[in-house]
Amino acid sequence: MADEGIYREVDQEVEEEKQLRQLKESAPFLIGLAVVVVAVVGGWQFWNAQKSNAARTNAAAFSQAVNTEEPTEALSELTSLRQDAPAGYSALAGFRIAGLEAQNGNTQGAIAALNSVAANDSIPQRLRNLATVKAAYMALDESPDAALRQLNGLQEGDSVIAAYAKEIAGLASIEAGNFAAAVTYFEAIPTIEGAPDPIVQRAQGFRAIASLGASGVSLENQSMGQSLESLLDLPVPAEAETDALLAGEDVAVEGEGEIPADAQPTEEGAGDTVAPAPEADENDTQEDGTSSD
Repeated sequence: MADEGIYREVDQEVEEEKQLRQLKESAPFLIGLAVVVVAVVGGWQFWNAQKSNAARTNAAAFSQAVNTEEPTEALSELTSLRQDAPAGYSALAGFRIAGLEAQNGNTQGAIAALNSVAANDSIPQRLRNLATVKAAYMALDESPDAALRQLNGLQEGDSVIAAYAKEIAGLASIEAGNFAAAVTYFEAIPTIEGAPDPIVQRAQGFRAIASLGASGVSLENQSMGQSLESLLDLPVPAEAETDALLAGEDVAVEGEGEIPADAQPTEEGAGDTVAPAPEADENDTQEDGTSSD
């Protein structure tokens, strides 16, 4: 019995020595792991703090630029913000620059600002598509070909933003005298799921005009871009929408072309200025003794 007790004590001592030796061997690894965990947690907290500070700085810079009354100074501040800020604020600055340039009568400058947004791969695709559409609306006053070049094939899609692109392509086709193509574009708009009612209604009116042209009726030449001037207004999205945009929490919708409510061509900005165009043309044709049917 005494021998068994001695053996147990010896075995216990051997086991304790073994565990102590393993602990000593593992100590550097455990210490290193602890250091890594502390460093990761600290780095994550530091990154979050830096991100929050940068967001506040960019928000303050954008707000200051928007509220600057001197146009030249505002353009300078917005240009710096567009170049240096993250994608969200860079896009907002680009739209605001385009708005100021358009107000100053610098259409080419406005188009260039919108093209810079459309070409920025870091900006969400829906905002890039929106910039493309707005630039194409502006280019209608230059020439039909210029408008189609701006669209760069966007009118061939079936998203909500493609409905606006098809409207532009249809108007450009009317100006170019390609009435058959115009009819095709306008007929496609009502088939797009989610297409806003105002643009669907306009498409019906413009389709009637294109059909008259296709039948050989002479249409009075007019600038389609002029009738869409209010679509060139570039309102800044509301604060809540801006925060959601920058946080990547935008409401998901069908089709990659969906655009923020405040940034997209609105019913007030689109329907009120475009709808009169079909009425003017219909009156012209009635004066010529031709029915719009």
